[in-house]
Amino acid sequence: MTQPTIAETELAVQTALTRAALYRLLAKSFLYSTQEVHEFICSLAYEETLQEFLALHTEDNSLQHYVDSFAGVRTQTTATDSRDMLEAEYNRLFAHLGSAKCPPYETEFGHENVFQKTEAMADIAGFYSAYGLETSATDTERVDFISMELEFMSYLALHEAYAREHGERDHLEVCTDTQRKFLQDHLGRWVSVFSKILSNATASPFYTWLGRFTEYFIDSEARNLKVTLGKVTGPVKMDSPEPFGCDACMAQKSNKTV
Repeated sequence: MTQPTIAETELAVQTALTRAALYRLLAKSFLYSTQEVHEFICSLAYEETLQEFLALHTEDNSLQHYVDSFAGVRTQTTATDSRDMLEAEYNRLFAHLGSAKCPPYETEFGHENVFQKTEAMADIAGFYSAYGLETSATDTERVDFISMELEFMSYLALHEAYAREHGERDHLEVCTDTQRKFLQDHLGRWVSVFSKILSNATASPFYTWLGRFTEYFIDSEARNLKVTLGKVTGPVKMDSPEPFGCDACMAQKSNKTV
């Protein structure tokens, strides 16, 4: 294998760090709209992260469109009453599992019974625990929550950046392979339909933009990582929806990575 030049290594490290920042940006965007989350969405740092990613892909007209679009979205999001509006829309879209317009949990998509869900959540938890990530005693969120899966991909991209910077080939191979597997088996299999449902279910400029951009980004990640995604068609509707935060779900939780 040919050794990369210093310039190639520096670019690869910067790309991994920027990807990690963008995954974390999306992870935080899907959290409940607390004051902290709202301030983050409205911050200049949010837009700067998008610009930094664009700087690595200047030839991508679609990305340019999403970055430009956010400027208008950000203006509306910083309005005086925007946090209350985002909070109300978050509750309508995500908060109540049985009636959520767009359930933000992987195992609500394509898993027809509780046994399939339990197996999938155990597999997700296994990915987390393999990197030493453990459940917070105060965490009440499920391991298949979209923010946790996005945050885990951010964590893996940070590992990639470290491995590239320090020339750790075995470490690099493991963390890039884990990214491919987690994208293929989990995040990538459901986030496209989730994002489509989200952007179609809301009149909020921010959540419309967020849904469309998340789908674009995950699809671009799949292409760059050479992963073929087998996507589900929609969430499975159960005759008797499981209660939010049920004990069976909580038993399969791993680390809160956000």
